[in-house]
Amino acid sequence: MQEPGTTMVRNLNRRGRLAASALSFVEVPAALHRRARHGDISMVAARSCAARARADLDRVDLVEPRGTVLAIAAELVERHPLRACDAIQLASALRLRDATGLASTFVCADTTLIAAAKGEGLRVLRPR
Repeated sequence: MQEPGTTMVRNLNRRGRLAASALSFVEVPAALHRRARHGDISMVAARSCAARARADLDRVDLVEPRGTVLAIAAELVERHPLRACDAIQLASALRLRDATGLASTFVCADTTLIAAAKGEGLRVLRPR
């Protein structure tokens, strides 16, 4: 199973470093298993994709959701209509940008999260 944007993200990974919230270790399999329960994909495909995602995440710099990241996330939900996990993902990107001084590109398909990321000054790539 290949989601829209899979190739784009893999190409980004080849060109530079990727980072994500450590919550991704739970969010990705949760989304896959939810799709399997709804009949969109088989449980075998969900398990296979979840295993692949875990292997991919082993090559990603993970941002732990604590301290400053959680404080930023709490501020984000005041400014944007974000779910908690989305706020933590965005806060992780903002924290990484602020800590490194490097321009960050936020990869996201959710329109609400895209608007929030742009509102916070991040460059956004939407998988297609």
